[in-house]
Amino acid sequence: MQTLAHLGFKRYAPHPKLQSLVQCYWRINVPQNHDRKFREFMHPEGGTGIIYNFADPIYLNNQLVSQEAIITGPTSKTNAFTVTGKIDTLGIRFHPGSGHDILSLPLSELLDETITPQQIAMDSLGGTLQEQLAIQESDHKRVELLDNQLLSLLNDYYQPDNRLNTALSWIKQHQGQKPITKLTHILNLSQRQLDRHFKIYLGLLPKQFSRIQQVTFARNILKTVPQQTSLTDIAYQAGFYDQAHFIHQFKQVVGITPGAYRNKAIKTQI
Repeated sequence: MQTLAHLGFKRYAPHPKLQSLVQCYWRINVPQNHDRKFREFMHPEGGTGIIYNFADPIYLNNQLVSQEAIITGPTSKTNAFTVTGKIDTLGIRFHPGSGHDILSLPLSELLDETITPQQIAMDSLGGTLQEQLAIQESDHKRVELLDNQLLSLLNDYYQPDNRLNTALSWIKQHQGQKPITKLTHILNLSQRQLDRHFKIYLGLLPKQFSRIQQVTFARNILKTVPQQTSLTDIAYQAGFYDQAHFIHQFKQVVGITPGAYRNKAIKTQI
């Protein structure tokens, strides 16, 4: 997520034992009622999360999120986060490839989905916890409560998946521009084994995660290069083999063309 200072956005670090799993806890808080509608864009990066809403309804891609906990699965495309009225939400953001260790199901089942904890028999992350979080008098107390709950769910023998972490780091390092076949040789896995591993622990196929990283790299280029730079030059710089391929892949992930994205970026940070 972005800085979102206008929404009172804050990040909090997890307990040291959770740092390999939890990227951060976050809070958005606008206590006063207002007539404005805030619409922010959440670009895919491979992570999963849980959102607790304590105030007026929020919307994810026009889907109403009432006052309950929801689990947000890994996404293959940009999502819209819309809020109105009084805003008070608290979230857990898991590192890419880490949500499985808490949610205990193949994350491919949650790809581009939002569900409640009860739907996957994770009541310990739902109603009662939501109520306990709501009555805490400070963010510090809320974070402490989340830490304790996640630590209680974590297996004493938990070890990060080094093969997956190696794969994700390699893809990020090369901005999604290297063939996945090279990764199978590095890890000594067949393509089928690698795909299965990614589907369980990340929810995305290696090829999908690579595309997200490549489009993320392209988004950063679009926001930083001079406006007169051609889309063809940007496409080649981001590793796409031509402008048409660039536009198609970019639109699949972000939902708009690179040109439209650049025009928006000039007016506002997206």
